[in-house]
Amino acid sequence: MGGFLASAQMASENVTFHVPNHDGSRPAASSSRNTTEMLIWYGSAEEALYGTGGYNEFIWDMNSNFGPLDSNIAYVSLAYPVLINELGDNSTEVDWANVVSVDIDSIFVQVGHENNSGLDDTLRVSIVSLVNGRPTGSVLWSEDLISNTSFTGDTNWLSTTFLGFEPAIQVTSEFGVRIEYFGSFQDTFGIVAGYAFAGQCGTNTFDQAIETLYATNSFRYYTQYASFGLLPNASGADIYYDCNGSGQYEEGQDGENFLQNINVAVDVTITDNVSLEELPSAVTELSQNYPNPFDGTTALDYTLNSSADVTFEVVDLAGRVVVAENMGTQFAGNYTFEIDGSTLSSGVYYVNMTVNGERVTRKMLRK
Repeated sequence: MGGFLASAQMASENVTFHVPNHDGSRPAASSSRNTTEMLIWYGSAEEALYGTGGYNEFIWDMNSNFGPLDSNIAYVSLAYPVLINELGDNSTEVDWANVVSVDIDSIFVQVGHENNSGLDDTLRVSIVSLVNGRPTGSVLWSEDLISNTSFTGDTNWLSTTFLGFEPAIQVTSEFGVRIEYFGSFQDTFGIVAGYAFAGQCGTNTFDQAIETLYATNSFRYYTQYASFGLLPNASGADIYYDCNGSGQYEEGQDGENFLQNINVAVDVTITDNVSLEELPSAVTELSQNYPNPFDGTTALDYTLNSSADVTFEVVDLAGRVVVAENMGTQFAGNYTFEIDGSTLSSGVYYVNMTVNGERVTRKMLRK
């Protein structure tokens, strides 16, 4: 990652997917395996969770040919150690422990580009392996897009679009995507990223940024420093902005470091040995909680096809049970389970429903 400078700009977005052709065949799943197509795009998940009024997107200039004084970023690498489907309810997740193989069908990168030099520029998209959840330099696949005109068909780099690539390779372990751009000093290239926020920090213009739920897919950017630069040399005594001047960090009142979501989507076909939606045998249907995210009461609807013993637990990210409810034996029929979230802190929680000893989980977000 190159130097971190404060020169990001709002992007004028044209978010049409340029979908590459699919000419490769996909392996058929055996009778004991499940094959599911997923779009993994954590930036869209956060925007859906927080809403357009609580989510900002910017375009960050990058150039692998030049140093931090010339460009914000030398390259970006994203990790995909978790597999969450953004085509659904932003909560369907496949555990890598259950993955047999992943066919990486397409990669979509939201970028802006203008070529003023008339010289060839190169956009390189690579799939890399991960070690301990972090991207490495081990390249599994790579493709270059080379042009002496705009990649995006627009001469203003702030007008962005999604470019599509088709790796058509299969992996059996966690992977990442690396984006590099090699261009003339006269040319400009940028990649779109965004973050959620909870209003401004006091009277200044800094957002009270919310740390991303999908941290492994993003890079850390400290906006609340008095001046910008590579950490730990940037000025400022803390990694947050003291909005109320109390001299200490207070959650929900002070600005904080945040992780930037990068708009790179990966379309994959996953073969696993566990069903994505494996409900207990006595359960016909279990909804996602609504509303989600929530700040007061939220609820889940479920349907039993026979009498069953039902319990619910709400668990935080540390594994602590914060809500426990034994519903007892319930007859076949439709039911609603309500959760009073007024005493819960902001963050991610898991709802475990156990029916006759079989468990199913939903993920939810407390604002």
